[in-house]
Amino acid sequence: MRLHATLLGATLGLPAIAAAQTPLGTNLLTNPSFDSGLAGWSTLASSSTTVSYDAPGYPSTALSQLIGGGGRMLADLGGDAIVEQVVSLVGLPVGAHLHAGGFVGGAADDDARLVVRFLDAGGLEVARQNLDYATPQNRNFETVLLRREKRIAIPAAAKKAAIRVEFRDFWSGTYGAADELFAIVDAGSPLPAPVPLDTDLVTNGSFESGWSFGSPLTPTTIAGWEGHSGSSTVVGPYSDLIPWSPITLISCLIGGGIPNFSCQPGGAGNVLHHNGDAVLRQRIDVRGNAPDFAQFGQRALAIDSFLGGHAEESDRVSVQVTFRDSNLNSLAPLPALGPVTRALRNEETALLPRSNQFPVQPGTAYIDIDLVFEDEWSGSYASADLIEARLVVPTAPTPPPLGVNLIANPGFEVGSLPGSPLQLTVEKGWNGIYDRHSVVNGYGSEVFVPSSSFAATNGLGGQLVRDGDGDAGLQQRIDVSHLKSQIDLGQIEAYAGAWLGGYANEVDAARVEITCLTIAGVQVPGAGGLRILGPVTAADRGNQTTLLERFDVFPLPASTDSILVEVIFDDQWSGTYALADEIEFVLFSTDTGNPVKLPGTNEDLRLFTGVNGPTTSGPGNESKLASTGDVVGFEVLSPLGTYELGPMLVGATVYAPPASFQLLLPDVWLDTSNVVLILGGIGCGGIGCSVVAPGGSYGNFPIPSDLAGSVIRIQALAFAPPSLSAVPANGAYASTEAHEIFVQ
Repeated sequence: MRLHATLLGATLGLPAIAAAQTPLGTNLLTNPSFDSGLAGWSTLASSSTTVSYDAPGYPSTALSQLIGGGGRMLADLGGDAIVEQVVSLVGLPVGAHLHAGGFVGGAADDDARLVVRFLDAGGLEVARQNLDYATPQNRNFETVLLRREKRIAIPAAAKKAAIRVEFRDFWSGTYGAADELFAIVDAGSPLPAPVPLDTDLVTNGSFESGWSFGSPLTPTTIAGWEGHSGSSTVVGPYSDLIPWSPITLISCLIGGGIPNFSCQPGGAGNVLHHNGDAVLRQRIDVRGNAPDFAQFGQRALAIDSFLGGHAEESDRVSVQVTFRDSNLNSLAPLPALGPVTRALRNEETALLPRSNQFPVQPGTAYIDIDLVFEDEWSGSYASADLIEARLVVPTAPTPPPLGVNLIANPGFEVGSLPGSPLQLTVEKGWNGIYDRHSVVNGYGSEVFVPSSSFAATNGLGGQLVRDGDGDAGLQQRIDVSHLKSQIDLGQIEAYAGAWLGGYANEVDAARVEITCLTIAGVQVPGAGGLRILGPVTAADRGNQTTLLERFDVFPLPASTDSILVEVIFDDQWSGTYALADEIEFVLFSTDTGNPVKLPGTNEDLRLFTGVNGPTTSGPGNESKLASTGDVVGFEVLSPLGTYELGPMLVGATVYAPPASFQLLLPDVWLDTSNVVLILGGIGCGGIGCSVVAPGGSYGNFPIPSDLAGSVIRIQALAFAPPSLSAVPANGAYASTEAHEIFVQ
């Protein structure tokens, strides 16, 4: 009768009892932290148990506190166990998704993963999502649990979800574990919010916030570092006591103590090392930014890093970026940042900056950032720090400025470390070339370097660079790609200069090579692709411990994309005595649309001037400020050799501005009634006591104390060489542009 009454009630339309609607935003799992043993969970294969944190072979209570766990975790017992809990999915809004995850991992070789199975009303599986295992490599071979989670669209046929933990046992014991699992139904899109522009996307890029001492991992987020392949990595301090660790001064200079930045003793931060070949990976989810990536180059990923190693060890590390689609397929190969090799870091224990911008490929859903350590088996000495990544709106690099020295640290005065030419915060600064090292010395500090008075007289500063251990070298690369149109029209000229020398009668010598490179990185064909200053031999120096200036002016050949400037020391094994200083590379335009202020006859004759240092020429460089007592240097050059060996004079006129004297000679800007010949003259074997020397003629003079407030105007004239291979256009002389020195 009860059955009949129920049927009758149904027939009469009495209300049926509806199943409870699945709540949104709430963890649907019973006993997700396993503090009540296995209550609510079913073991489907082998056997499982719960264990306490700090139990032998299992993660510590420190990890439990970090992830918000209780006192116990789920653990494999019989090997390859499977544990599952089924939750109902009833009355869900359209577009609902399941946010499922938790912490899985373990110890030794064992691991675990989460699996989400969607079931229909009859319990049949209609879809499945396997989350990644937390493998020993992922865990950096640490005893730890890692966060795994995924937002999954719920199939229309799904009425239930089974949250499963699958353990893998590799016979070293049963150490797979899991804790703090969750299954939450949310409405709306399963895609993450867009990541903001110009914001660092790397978690723990400074390696200051790993979950435990020595670890780079941050288990509370899926966005942190994980091991990917090879061996493990380890975080250690900058130290003045550990020989293979970068010193604390480096941490201070590059900001390696972030977020606890301090330049005081004991305030240094951490740096990442490795144990053998290893790859550490961080995956950034950018699915929410898909509209920004619709067109190639609409967004770029800006990557910054500091990479290095120890002394003469060859271990190295690079940063590899990979753009991946929603199925984790690689979209395009990208060049690596680094590695910073033993040679590049001048055989110093140091980290150097490396950065780049990569246009984001259309279809990019994830970005992988890999730190790839390569071990040469002599130890594990590579280091990395301050890894940063930002999505940015691409901006074109600015062209190099004209009329200024483009060499960073040209006089070796501002190296970051004592005795080093390297600048640890300047990516385009000096790098080494060979597996040798160069050393910075002060003038007068050793018997094999010139005196400080020599340096002061020639405006060379307080330091120079020398060969450190035989056949060393330094290099800088200058990007001129954004001057391509002018270069290809022959409108860009370069001035290259250097002071080169050595010790007494020692034959060690230095030279500077300037190589014009194409976009492919190879030397531009033809004679113009390579220019060499020096070497300055012992005979050139008269067997004196000194430096001599060498310079060249030349047009950049068409197809030049970048310039490689190299200081190369040639050691003859009697010692390491080759010396160099004040390396210069200056670009200027010859475009007549940008004329000099006081032009000459516009022939193959150039004047360069400088105050207490490098000399420059070209538009914008004809006027310079000086004070009494300063040393004015000047150089006269026939870049194409037209007037080489031709008689020459350099004159100067001093006047109180404004200039009111009469100009009597065409293209000559000097007061011929009040001119001082500072080089050359009349009556010493023809016109002019000096000639235009191959490679240039030069001189200098101090500014007298009574010339304050005056202007010194300088100009050079050259006459037909003895061979009469060239005749000036006006039949008498060729003149340079005039330069003016304004004395304060």
